[in-house]
Amino acid sequence: MGGGSTELANGKNFLSIPVGALELYERMGAIPGPEYKKWSKDFFKEINIKPFAKRESYFVGGTAVALGMLVKEMQNFDANALEGQSIFVADIERVIIHLSGLSKELRNTMPGLEKGRGDIIICGLYWIRSLCEKLKIDSIKISTLGLRFGLLCD
Repeated sequence: MGGGSTELANGKNFLSIPVGALELYERMGAIPGPEYKKWSKDFFKEINIKPFAKRESYFVGGTAVALGMLVKEMQNFDANALEGQSIFVADIERVIIHLSGLSKELRNTMPGLEKGRGDIIICGLYWIRSLCEKLKIDSIKISTLGLRFGLLCD
């Protein structure tokens, strides 16, 4: 099974959750169905995300960066424009709805979704939305730098 991970950081804590968009895509297909809700409920029993609850957190990784590009309607990757960008849960929902109505061929032509990422992006966005709901936050921040950068600076 493919993998990936979801990286969270809030200045005091960091967490790498062993779930990524590719794994969810392989489990559930391009657009998750009812099985997603049960899976996420069960999965949240296995991880401790309390240090991040109700706190502004940075999301790191390909799905977060693609989400930032889609929300800002960027044609080309620009780390400076994306770094620290706030994304609201309503933005995530809007992007999910928009992308779900497109064919995978059209999704794969969108900036940030090249190289087959259009196939897996919706699963990744479901996951980010679920994390926001579980954390009881209404927005996230995007980081293009990654956890290793933060550890190096620390």
